[in-house]
Amino acid sequence: MKKTHFKKTMLLLMSLMIWQSADAQLAVGDEFADGDINYQVIADGEVKTTHLKGGYTGTTLTIPATVEHDGYTYKVTTIGTDLVWGTNEYIQTINLPEGLTTLEEAALQQMFALKGVTLPSTVTSLGFASFYNMYNLQYIDLSKTNIVFPKTLLENNPYYTEGSPFWCVSEGTIIFLSKNQGKIEKPNFLYQEKDSFKVSNFVLDEYKGYYSPYDFRAEKVTFDREFTAGDGLCTVYLPFKLSAENNGTFYECIGINADKTAALVQEVSYTTPGSAYLFKPKSEGMKLTIAENIEVRNSLTTQDIKYLVGRYQQLDFTDDNKANCYGYAGQDEYDEDYKNKLFSLGEFVKFGEGATILPFRAYLYAPQAPQAKKLGIQVVNDETTGISLINNEEVGSGNSSAAYNLAGQKVSNGYKGLIIQNGKKVLNF
Repeated sequence: MKKTHFKKTMLLLMSLMIWQSADAQLAVGDEFADGDINYQVIADGEVKTTHLKGGYTGTTLTIPATVEHDGYTYKVTTIGTDLVWGTNEYIQTINLPEGLTTLEEAALQQMFALKGVTLPSTVTSLGFASFYNMYNLQYIDLSKTNIVFPKTLLENNPYYTEGSPFWCVSEGTIIFLSKNQGKIEKPNFLYQEKDSFKVSNFVLDEYKGYYSPYDFRAEKVTFDREFTAGDGLCTVYLPFKLSAENNGTFYECIGINADKTAALVQEVSYTTPGSAYLFKPKSEGMKLTIAENIEVRNSLTTQDIKYLVGRYQQLDFTDDNKANCYGYAGQDEYDEDYKNKLFSLGEFVKFGEGATILPFRAYLYAPQAPQAKKLGIQVVNDETTGISLINNEEVGSGNSSAAYNLAGQKVSNGYKGLIIQNGKKVLNF
C-alpha cells in the first residue's frame, strides 16, 4: 500500500511540474517587459517590440537579438508600430540586431534626435512610413539588406506615395540602397556599383547637417545655401572639393600674428574635403554647385585641425567648451577699428554663453590669444614680409621652427621652395 501511494504521489508531482513548465511559455499575444522595452509574443519563440517604457531619456537604444522570460528565450524579429510610444527627444543612436526581419508601420516614428538608422542584413520588410516624422534623421542605411523597391515608387515621389516606407522622410536624408536595387535617378538615393556608392544628384541642406558613414561619388552636388556677395566673408566646411575659379575666393587660416590681434589667412586655389575655410562668394545669391563626377567624403574622417574648426552638425557653446573659441562676425562699420587693415575683411569675436555654430560652418580656435576679445583677419600673400605668427602647435611646446608651405601645410626640414617659418617667407634651395 505504501509503495503504491508513493508512486501515485510522485506521478502527481511530476504531472504538476510538467503542467507548470508548459504554462511558463507564453502564448501568442501575451506581453511582458524586459529592461526598458515591452514585448509581445507573435509566434512560437518569437516576439516583437511594442513600446519603450515611459520616461526613457537614454541617448542610445539597443534592441537585443533575444530576450528571456521565465526561463524561455525569445527571438526579437519585429519592431512594432510606434516603438517610442509617442515622441522621444533623447535617442540619438539606435542599434538593431541581426535576426530582425520586419519594421511595422511607423515603427521608428518621431525619434526627433535620431541621426541615422542602419538596418541589419536580415531585414526583409518595411512597413508604411517606417521612419515617419524624424526631422533630424540624416541617413538610412539599407545597403546590407536585400530589399528591392519598385522603381516606380522611388522615381515618382517616395516621400508622399501611399505605402512607401519613406513617407514624410525629409528630402535631405541620405538613403543607401541595397546592391540589388539598381541605379535610381533620385536626389540623395545612393545606389551601389562595383562595391561603391554613387548618386546622380546629391543635395546638402544647410540646416539639416551631414552624417554619412561612407564615401561616395556624385554626378552633381549642390550645397543648398544662398551666399551673399560683398566685402565680408563667411565660413564653409564641406565634404567635397571646390575650386576658387568657379566659386569665389577661399582662404585657409595658417596662424595668429605675434601681436595676437589677427588671424593670418592665405588664399588657396582649391579646397580640401573636410577642411574649413573663409569664403568670399563670386556672385550674389549663388549656391555652390558642382556638375561633375566628384568624390564626397564620409563625415567620420577626423579633420586635421589647425585654426579653423569645421562642423557638420550644429554646435551650441557653453562655459565648458567656449574657451579660446571665436566666431566670424563679418564687418562692423561702427567699430572704431573698421578702417584698420586687420578688420577690413571682418573679424572673429570670442564666443559668449549661448553662441551657436550652424552646420557646414566653422569657428576659430586660438589658445595662443586667451585675452583677446576679437581678432582681425590679415591676408598673407607672396608680397607679405616680416609677419610674425604663432602656431597652435607651438603653444606651450617651445618649438619655433615649424615650417609651412604656401597652402598652410606643415613641411619637413628638407622641403624645397617658398615656405613660411617663424612668421617670415623663406626660399629653400
